[in-house]
Formats: sequence, C-alpha cells, structure tokens
Amino acid sequence: PTTYHDLPPELIERIGDYVPVQDVKNFSVVNRRTYHAMQTRQLVYRYWQRANQAVSLASINQLLNEMDGTLADPAQHVEPIDALRQRLQALPEAEQGEAFKRLFAAAQRIPKHGLPIQKALM
Repeated sequence: PTTYHDLPPELIERIGDYVPVQDVKNFSVVNRRTYHAMQTRQLVYRYWQRANQAVSLASINQLLNEMDGTLADPAQHVEPIDALRQRLQALPEAEQGEAFKRLFAAAQRIPKHGLPIQKALM
C-alpha cells in the first residue's frame, strides 16, 4: 500500500492547499519533503500573518503589490485578502475608502472566491 512518504511532492502540495492557512506552518514541519513541497503555501501563510497586522493603507498597498508579484495563482490571494478585509475597520477612517476600493478590485481578480469577499466588504 502507498503511504504518505510515497506521495510525490506535487500531491503533497495539493493536499496542503486544503490545510487551513493558520495550520500551514504546523503541516510544513511534518518532514523535509513536506516543508519543500509547501514553499508557496508558506508564503501565503506569511502574507496572511502580515494582513492580520495591517494598520494603514500603505501597508495594505505594499502587501497587495508583493502578492501580485510573487503569487502566480489568484486563488492563493484568498486568505490574505480576506484577512485584510477583516482589518479594514481598524484603519484610520480617512484611509478606509481607498483601502476598500483596492481590496474590492483585488478580490475581483480571484475566480470563485472573489465574489464572497466582495459581498463581505459590502
């Protein structure tokens, strides 16, 4: 029978896509093969952590620009953008409108998951 250790890295990476973002770090340390297979998902995790700490429009813009430059698959943007959505009210009131526009536009580029984020923004 096939065991976890027999799985190819591509399949481990696909499994990792179903791991909740807050658990990615723990899943990545299962073994060396998992750690290497989870490199992109770990990057998403780091963006998600930064999104949960965003305190200004500048930090949101910087994060979104970095994600656009490093994450090829728009679906990888879901967790960080949703975390930014939840931080929107913590921003200074004068920056909230522009941040809303930027998040709304970023969510629009995400197939399937973008619409629920946009609805939650409303």
